[in-house]
Amino acid sequence: MLTEQFVRTCPNIRYVLEHQRGLLYCRHRGVKESRSNNILVFIDDDIIAEKNYLETILNTFEEHNDIVLVGGKVLPDFETYPPYWIKAFETQREGTYILSFLSLIDLGENANHIRCDFVFGCSFSIKKDALVHCGGFNPDSFPLDMLKYRGDGETGLCYKLERQGYKAFYNPWTVIRHKVPSSRLTIEYFCKRAYMEGVSWSFTGIRKIGRTSSYITTELYFLFYIFALVPFGLYKVGLRSISLFPVYYKVMLNFFKGYRFHRMEVLKDPGLLSYVLKDTFMTLP
Repeated sequence: MLTEQFVRTCPNIRYVLEHQRGLLYCRHRGVKESRSNNILVFIDDDIIAEKNYLETILNTFEEHNDIVLVGGKVLPDFETYPPYWIKAFETQREGTYILSFLSLIDLGENANHIRCDFVFGCSFSIKKDALVHCGGFNPDSFPLDMLKYRGDGETGLCYKLERQGYKAFYNPWTVIRHKVPSSRLTIEYFCKRAYMEGVSWSFTGIRKIGRTSSYITTELYFLFYIFALVPFGLYKVGLRSISLFPVYYKVMLNFFKGYRFHRMEVLKDPGLLSYVLKDTFMTLP
């Protein structure tokens, strides 16, 4: 096994297997197993870190005593050239670039304080005491048969950090390259990703108001979003790129289908509502 060989040659690295299914449990297992009392760095298994990545993170924390969270550039490593329609989901403004469906972000060349939710989960560096104080991560990815338990992951943690007054910092020299296989450059993948994000959006909304909506209200919301998606989608893609609208509409329709799915599951299962409204999803010894 490649991992075992790597661990044998690098004694400072430990491999720990978490048997519970779900990204939430893996992340919190990492918190428990960490020997650091200061800084934790969470990365995905499909990233390549630029030289001095960890050193840059450490230096950023040392230079800015008021921050608990550090983010940086997440640049693409495309397996194939991206399709033209991907532009419908990009946000570009004043030298910045965000494509959240592929977890890509580039906020330019200026280091600065940023909103906590501009730090993406594939390159997420945080002070351990702040993470624990805010109750850890919220639920995130689960296998499809457990989809109703999906939450808003590190985004939910970022909201908690913001409410507690914690600050985040963007360092343009903290760079990773995120592998994007050709299988993720399809409309089908974007539809699937949008559906998942819709589930997360429902989770966030329920936690925000402390309750869910009724069957009728949920259906009315769904119908409203479907119709509102037309003018919003046309505005988003712009008249010069109106040919992108059918793709944008198809993908974002799945977002609202995911939202509706989660709301209906919560209405059917009171235990699921209690789960969504939990104060914390972290248990530490």
